[in-house]
Amino acid sequence: MRLVVGTRPEAIKLAPVAAALAARGLQPQLIVTGQHPCLNLAEFGLDQYPAERLNCLGEADPDKHVRAVAGAAAALLSPRPDLLLVQGDTSSALGATLAAARANTAVAHVEAGLRTHDPALPWPEEGYRTAIDARAHLLFAPTEGAAANLRAEAVSGAIHVTGNSGIDSLLRVTRSLPSPTLHERGLPRLLVTAHRRES
Repeated sequence: MRLVVGTRPEAIKLAPVAAALAARGLQPQLIVTGQHPCLNLAEFGLDQYPAERLNCLGEADPDKHVRAVAGAAAALLSPRPDLLLVQGDTSSALGATLAAARANTAVAHVEAGLRTHDPALPWPEEGYRTAIDARAHLLFAPTEGAAANLRAEAVSGAIHVTGNSGIDSLLRVTRSLPSPTLHERGLPRLLVTAHRRES
């Protein structure tokens, strides 16, 4: 089984999936596209799995990156793996999905069915989501709403509501943090991270 990782959010959300597969005796192998070139697999516990690097750096033109990943990933699909697992809506995920479709390799999509129903919000990710889901054999929807989107689109793959693996990563990290102390003075603090342009 091959897991495609190109960006930091993909690494965050695929780390618990890889760990769950390994715990069940299914050794994941990574395809690291290079979309985020400074991605440190050890930061997410993914360095313990075999990895092939494509060195397809992110592009200003995301569709060009999709084509680069599709071309480079094709060589890693022979011999054909049982399953190629992608996450989210990145150009890495779509490129690998297109390579898998050409190689007649089954695709599983983690975080399937998310929709804004506006092709410009976010662009190009909204289009990538639907393109991946249209080709996926297994669709792991994080919510019932996401599953409803997939059913409305009449996708051919099997839909499973699984929850969000990003929450699994969050819970793993919070378990390792020290407990907050109640005697600290000052206002409560909130940390927000945002990676989309429109945010």
